[in-house]
Amino acid sequence: MAPTLAEQAFRDKIIAKRQIANYLRKSVPTMAGFSIVYQPQADPAGRIVGAEALLRWDPGCGHVVGPVQIVPLLEDYGMIAGVGRWVVERALCQLVEFRVRGIRLKRMSINVSAPELARRGFASHLMSTVDALGLQPSAVGLELTEGQVLSDADAVVKAVRTLHAAGYSWEIDDFGMGYASIRWLRKQQFTGVKLDRSLVNATDEPPGLIPGIVYLAHALEMTVVAEGVETVERREAMLQAGCDLLQGYLIGRPVPAGEWA
Repeated sequence: MAPTLAEQAFRDKIIAKRQIANYLRKSVPTMAGFSIVYQPQADPAGRIVGAEALLRWDPGCGHVVGPVQIVPLLEDYGMIAGVGRWVVERALCQLVEFRVRGIRLKRMSINVSAPELARRGFASHLMSTVDALGLQPSAVGLELTEGQVLSDADAVVKAVRTLHAAGYSWEIDDFGMGYASIRWLRKQQFTGVKLDRSLVNATDEPPGLIPGIVYLAHALEMTVVAEGVETVERREAMLQAGCDLLQGYLIGRPVPAGEWA
């Protein structure tokens, strides 16, 4: 009996995932095809004061894969630790190079996954890398998605507290898409939230929602980053709401380090 369209689509998806896994197994040992692009973050005065390091992977087929697609696969196949170490080292080295070039960024933001944190050695590797490069912990911003925090709360909170005690800041990425409260996050020693782009660009939310989130975050001594700012209108709305940093295509697209002026 011939498979139904749904069955065939499911089979095709499984085959494609296996093919990607095979590509990854060949790429990860040498990091072939992997690269990092950097998206600027601006303060309310419009000054570029930070950057977020974003992973890219080109498996050789001309289609570049971003972190949303590639990180879950790396986690599923147990490859995230090695790639994560490479990202930390490369991004922090780039921060030093930016400063040498006169690009005075205060901080480099790096995305971390819960499986990375659950593995031994993440904190010690990060701290030794920062120390070896002559950086301060305040120069590193670590980001976790809201879903990852809630899915493995005990392991994540333990790692967050360890690094927070050493002076590192933690932000919740995609805030507003899950169920974590700002008060709970602050209690676990997170130091900031990054508003999800869908929330930043929503037109059907109550007008006081984002100002309310910002007010509560600031009352708890947490910073707020607005992600996905793509129009002047949204920039002005986020500034009026009191956001501490802005990120999005209006501020600057993610580009290779060599394209930073």
